Amino acid sequence: MPKNISDFLPATTMGRAVEGVLVTPSKLVATDTFKLIEVKHENPIEKPVVLRLPKGMKTFDGITATGETVTLTKKGALYPAADTLDPDQYPRYEQAFPTEQPQFQITLSPVHLKAIATAYEKSKAVRLSFYSARKPLHFTDGTLGQEETKRALLMPIVE
Repeated sequence: MPKNISDFLPATTMGRAVEGVLVTPSKLVATDTFKLIEVKHENPIEKPVVLRLPKGMKTFDGITATGETVTLTKKGALYPAADTLDPDQYPRYEQAFPTEQPQFQITLSPVHLKAIATAYEKSKAVRLSFYSARKPLHFTDGTLGQEETKRALLMPIVE
């Protein structure tokens, strides 16, 4: 399970079409319309459902289903899903993933990527410059045309 699946859910439901985690027999999907995560995971449900997490729950270890009742497991404790919604209401997110071949791919350490992202969390924006799969990823703050006050490099993992 993703560590903080709630990081991919909207902070409020006002004005958002997406209100929960899509759970199918083989995957979990969460999005706030700005970022999306799809995790392949075997789930003990027979048909897709959209779950609303209980208030304050950021992650869970497992899912159990008995008929129409879905329960989340966290550190051995059981929590009923706050609500279940019709999966047909969930956006058709698959079309958002690119289908053409990438120009190049770069492999990065998630630990180092998180450290750099944390260093920029108070910035309005982060600009990423890619040069090749074997050259460092260059981070700068701000938007185009704005003076940069911070820059960072992240070396790729060479495969």
